[in-house]
Amino acid sequence: MNIRLLTLLLALCMVAPCTMAQRRGRKATQANTTATQAEPKVLSMQVATNSFIAADDQRKDNNGDVCALVKVQVLDDFTEESSSIGDVVNRGPEKWVYIYKGAKRMKLFFKNNLPLTVTFSDYGIQSVESNRVYELKIQVPNVPDKPDVPDGTLRISVTPSTAEVTLWGDNLPRQTYRAKADGMLTLTLPWGRYYYVATADGYNQAEGSVFVNDEGTVQHIDLAGQVGTLTMACPTDKADLYIDNRLLGTFKKKKALTYQLRPGNHTLTVSRKGYISHTRQVTVNRGQSQTFELPALESEYNAKKKAWREEKEARKAAKKAKKAEADEAKRIAKQQKEQAKVKKKEALTKKLAAKEKQTVVLGLTAGYSMASASFKDGDTKSLSSFHAGLTADFRLSNNLYLNSGVIYNNKGYNYEHNYVSEEATPQYIDIPVQLSVRIPLSTTLKLELCAGPYAAFCIGGKVTDKYYYSVYDESFSSAYNGFDYGLQAGAGLIIQHHIRLSVGYQLGMGSDYQNRCLMAGVSYRF
Repeated sequence: MNIRLLTLLLALCMVAPCTMAQRRGRKATQANTTATQAEPKVLSMQVATNSFIAADDQRKDNNGDVCALVKVQVLDDFTEESSSIGDVVNRGPEKWVYIYKGAKRMKLFFKNNLPLTVTFSDYGIQSVESNRVYELKIQVPNVPDKPDVPDGTLRISVTPSTAEVTLWGDNLPRQTYRAKADGMLTLTLPWGRYYYVATADGYNQAEGSVFVNDEGTVQHIDLAGQVGTLTMACPTDKADLYIDNRLLGTFKKKKALTYQLRPGNHTLTVSRKGYISHTRQVTVNRGQSQTFELPALESEYNAKKKAWREEKEARKAAKKAKKAEADEAKRIAKQQKEQAKVKKKEALTKKLAAKEKQTVVLGLTAGYSMASASFKDGDTKSLSSFHAGLTADFRLSNNLYLNSGVIYNNKGYNYEHNYVSEEATPQYIDIPVQLSVRIPLSTTLKLELCAGPYAAFCIGGKVTDKYYYSVYDESFSSAYNGFDYGLQAGAGLIIQHHIRLSVGYQLGMGSDYQNRCLMAGVSYRF
């Protein structure tokens, strides 16, 4: 009996701990499930469309760099202590967090939810950049009820009264207000912290913050003026000084007048009855002092008398200048006639000397070539190249010559059809034989017209065939006849017997295919 009781007690001791452990496991699982359900969730993070921070909203870190701004959209208050610079700016459902440049994560401690760590690389952002705006949307399970915020009165006294005040805060989006004529601005706002920026033309910007409560808040904003100092003196007694058409003072006993003006361009006018006014433009720089010595005003009587004398002297001077101009014109005309006679003699001398020159004139030529070819089954596209060589002109009579030479000329063609293409780049030595007629246009300019046959010998080049993705190269002489002949014609201008500008066209008459080549070049004749 005792043995059975002892065995039962041992069994109960072994089963009880297991049962308690299972109960504790179920409770822990339920707690973890509840905690998981209460964890916040990141919906998205991206660079904002307007990715740069406005100047008024910028904040700098300890190194002087502009922070990055993360606009968090979440229905719960939180703090951030790992990467943030300064306090979180509360904008209702949107909170602004300024974090240092290069941060890779941030940890948010919510008021009504569990903490959340946001790793930027999970959303394609390795680290945040300076002066960039990012949008972060977070969903929280426990959304706090929005408390009722009582209203308070904010009275702002601003100087000057023309200033504009931009105001924003926890319960107010950014808005701009203008004070009344007396410089007062009265607003009814919910309790909270508000930030302001006051600006006015010609004054330094002022910014700060103010807290609104039920006791009524008064904020004085006095903008510092941006001015420069201008000191002026005038020898004319009792002369009035106008700045920008506004009378500011009168010069008395040669005493100087000093005024503070806004930076920029201003118009100064000094006037007195019976005197001619003096006007000038001045530029006032902020924080700088300038001094001007204005000239003495001239009386209207003296000015008229002086103008009459100047007009009389001007008439005399004009008459004298007209006579001198006529004399100079006669002298120049006489000189030009003499020079014309000299030029005619020189031209006649050059013309006679040209007839006595050698009958063979050598030269160098180079220029542009645009070649193509004509086959029996169609034409090809043109290729651009060049030509260069030696020329020789044989004088037959006064204006009749035989032109020849040895010309290195690049020719060829380009043919494409569907997936088949062929490009040929033959290199020829051209030997033209042309009869030319030269028509004198002036003593230094002649028009040349020429025509005749030519022969060409291929010295190099290849033919490239492309068929789909296959490329075949072959020397041109192997593919076609290396000898070419045909007709060549052209025209040109010969300048001062040495420079020749020419254009010509070759019409090949070979059996395999016919070359077509348009050439334009320049030659120097020795």
